[in-house]
Amino acid sequence: MLLFAAGLLAAAISAPEPKVLFSITEGSESNELAMEPVAMVTKVPGPCAGCWKVSFEEPARGDQPDDAKEFAEQYYVRGRTYRVLVGGAEFGTARVTKETSLGCVSLAASVDVVPSLPRRNNYYRHGLAVGSLHIAARKLVRREPTAAEENALWNLAERLLRRRGVPASLFADMEGGGFLSADLDGDGKRDLIGSFQAHNSKTGAEYHLFLIAMGDGTGYRPDYVLYDPPHSSENAIESVTLVDTIDLDEDGIDEVVLSRDYYESHAFEIVKRGPDGKWKRVYRGGGSGC
Repeated sequence: MLLFAAGLLAAAISAPEPKVLFSITEGSESNELAMEPVAMVTKVPGPCAGCWKVSFEEPARGDQPDDAKEFAEQYYVRGRTYRVLVGGAEFGTARVTKETSLGCVSLAASVDVVPSLPRRNNYYRHGLAVGSLHIAARKLVRREPTAAEENALWNLAERLLRRRGVPASLFADMEGGGFLSADLDGDGKRDLIGSFQAHNSKTGAEYHLFLIAMGDGTGYRPDYVLYDPPHSSENAIESVTLVDTIDLDEDGIDEVVLSRDYYESHAFEIVKRGPDGKWKRVYRGGGSGC
């Protein structure tokens, strides 16, 4: 009995603690950056050499006062620094300056990021931040798409929307953003990510599309598509934007961290492409809003 109890105690002591994966995003003030928790990540040795089995838990939430206070006291101490990752590669550091709010329900901190995150179209390119979470060193492979890559994304988006009955007349004024060129599966070929929104000014209908296109050396094929058709209420509208990509389980294939955006709120999702080529959502939680 004593040996059994000792074994349980040893297992509890040696059990890995979950680490926080943060998103770097726009703050509530002009030119301010903030960080908020995406997920609590636990890594244990996986089935292959050098890879890990990863599990996710929801972080504390802003509408849980006691848990939120405990989280902030542990992670948002003024002056605490975190590693900033862009595309899973080391980029710089984020230093906590103060707690902040990103909505009615929020658990966030204002941060100073060094060096400055790049901006495009007056918006910061988002990234991720970690403390002691183990992330293998890698070279930065993500970048802004070339003109040809961006044109390929637009053409794919129009084709996919046309298949779903979206009038081609809306494409001239269609908006796009969150574009990224990366190598998600380590095959040496560029893969593309982007979000699109088409608006019908006559009916008020909005069409939202999120797209991951995998490169095959000769072109790009739509591999993961999320489409949100028009809704009768704006409260039901959903759109998806890219946060960043990162190889959490270190198997050579990036997980893609997304923000699923609703009316005045958002939640995070992490999706993963399996060895069979099929994408699946491996996590959903966190976020902020009203």
